Amino acid sequence: KRKVREYYKKYKRNCQCNSHRIYSGASGDFYVDYIPEDMYMCDIDRYLSERYLSYYLDNKCYYGRIFDGIAQPKTLAMRINNIWMDEDYHVISKETAFKYTIGYDSAVIKAAICSEGGGSVFFADFKSDESDTDKIANIEGHVRRLSGDVIIQRYVVQHPDLAFLHPQSLNTVRIVSLLINDEVVILSRAVKIGVGTSKLDNATSGGIYCGIEGGRLKKIGSMSNGNVLLKHPDLGYDFEGVKIPSIDKCDELVKTCHPKLCHNRLVSWDIAIDEKNEAVLIEANLSLTGSVQMQIVNGPLFGGYTRDILEEVYATCN
Repeated sequence: KRKVREYYKKYKRNCQCNSHRIYSGASGDFYVDYIPEDMYMCDIDRYLSERYLSYYLDNKCYYGRIFDGIAQPKTLAMRINNIWMDEDYHVISKETAFKYTIGYDSAVIKAAICSEGGGSVFFADFKSDESDTDKIANIEGHVRRLSGDVIIQRYVVQHPDLAFLHPQSLNTVRIVSLLINDEVVILSRAVKIGVGTSKLDNATSGGIYCGIEGGRLKKIGSMSNGNVLLKHPDLGYDFEGVKIPSIDKCDELVKTCHPKLCHNRLVSWDIAIDEKNEAVLIEANLSLTGSVQMQIVNGPLFGGYTRDILEEVYATCN
């Protein structure tokens, strides 16, 4: 506590040590420059992210424009301000949107804004002997559960090495990047892994965060309920040493995309690796994403940039 308070006293009076206790207790490693969650959420994230713009920039219906040329799941249809459109932003009827969607064997239906945590993500699998009427009813039932903008996409068929981690869910690479000193810097990498029968890898859905180092998983996995694991709870494999392919392609995607969101200097990216070994953008989390799981599995969020960030954010305290 003395070390933490001495380190942070220049920036925050009476720094709380609860986050340091959680992170070091879970990982077994103590770092004085862990970022306390209250400082991250209240001060640092607010400074680095234009929150009032994040709501617009986070709309997945516009990813096709913002991230033009970047690999993404194929869009089948979108509902924007209660108007249905195809992937090229041509206005279509709801009936046309649904008929086109059932031309595929499955679809992901999700809220275009604020789908973080997977609470507004639904899956439709169509049986070959199912009537078109029943397939459309399936889609419409999910859409009715969502207010606001909606995007319907095809599944991403993930790389076998990612499917090995948990076949039922799309297991994504989480990368945290920072715009600083005139460049995009990769701060932290982890894989989000599903558990049980869940099709989601999110921590809030019971998923596991496991850090990446040198293209392989690190030793521990962390869950949002506080559990720390060395093995997958269902499949039994050790996390440590499991190979994760195409991390360099994930880094390249992030470094290409982040300058398009320069109002958000700190972004958490969710990236799939498909069956062709290519990085596919799933989501850009722009604000209030939290830092707990990433710091447990990878150490201090800002690493060697911690002092630079603290000096910039708390300049008026000096």
